[in-house]
Amino acid sequence: MKKIKLKITLQKIFTYLYLLVIFSTIASLFFISNFLYNNFYLTITQSQEIINLGGQIAEEMVDMRKYDAVMKNIEEKNKMQEVSNINNPFD
Repeated sequence: MKKIKLKITLQKIFTYLYLLVIFSTIASLFFISNFLYNNFYLTITQSQEIINLGGQIAEEMVDMRKYDAVMKNIEEKNKMQEVSNINNPFD
C-alpha cells in the first residue's frame, strides 16, 4: 500500500486561510446590508409614506344615517327569499 505524502506548507495554509477570511467577510457584509435594508430602510420609507398620506385624508364627514340606510337596502336586496312550496321530486 502506497503512502500518500501531502505537501502542506505554511504558505498554502495562509493562502487558503486568506481566501476563507475574504469570502466570509464579503458574505457577512452582504447579509448585514440585506438585514439593514429590509428591517430599517423599508420601515423608514413606509413610515414616511404614512406621514405624507396623513395630510391627504378626506376632510368630509360621512352621514352615517344615509350610509346605514344604503347598507340596509343592499342587504335586503341580496337576501335570499325562502321558498316554502317545493315539490319533492323523490316522492
